[in-house]
Amino acid sequence: MRHCRLCRRYDKAAVPDTLHTIRHWFATMTANSVSNPRVGMALTGHKSHAAYMNYIHGDKEQARALADQLAALANGLSKAKPKVVALPKQRVKG
Repeated sequence: MRHCRLCRRYDKAAVPDTLHTIRHWFATMTANSVSNPRVGMALTGHKSHAAYMNYIHGDKEQARALADQLAALANGLSKAKPKVVALPKQRVKG
């Protein structure tokens, strides 16, 4: 399902949305390039985070890369040996 209201209207009217598709592409590329979402929002002209997120699209390659990174992290954590350090006993005055 397409999340953008304008995209759904284009679908209903069977109108090609080439320029609007470029807008989605630009928002997605911006989101992938900048670490601060406010920069992407400013570049795309969105005033709300929700509107900006409607224009961003992920793909299967991105999902697979993230899954691989999480699996490697989990694997590394499972092999890590806990480092427990005994704290020195404190004397209680009283």
